[in-house]
Amino acid sequence: MAYDLAIPEDDSGGSFGDYLLALKRRRTSAIVIALSIIIVGTAITIVLPNMYKSTATILIERPDVPPALVQTTVTTLAAQQLQYISQRVMTRTNLAGIIEKFDLYAKSESGCRPCCWSTRLKRT
Repeated sequence: MAYDLAIPEDDSGGSFGDYLLALKRRRTSAIVIALSIIIVGTAITIVLPNMYKSTATILIERPDVPPALVQTTVTTLAAQQLQYISQRVMTRTNLAGIIEKFDLYAKSESGCRPCCWSTRLKRT
């Protein structure tokens, strides 16, 4: 038993109109899939907490130049240097500027002074 199959002679693919017709035929499926993706994405962004973590690496090396040629100007230890950098970064003025620049706390807390904000930011 022989079957006659319709084989297209032009193998260039469909035109844009063909794709639109296929999308119109499957309109409900496309809408359901798009809405489900939007709903799942929205639910994930609402459920997950707003948590940001920032890290930095500071490399402190001894100079390669012999001390006989050039006298060093740094006389503190690495731990003291890191403590000094941390103290400079974590000042109330710097933290208050960062909080205001990036609007980190809600407007409902606008009655709170910036020093309270910086204390709260240091804890987190």
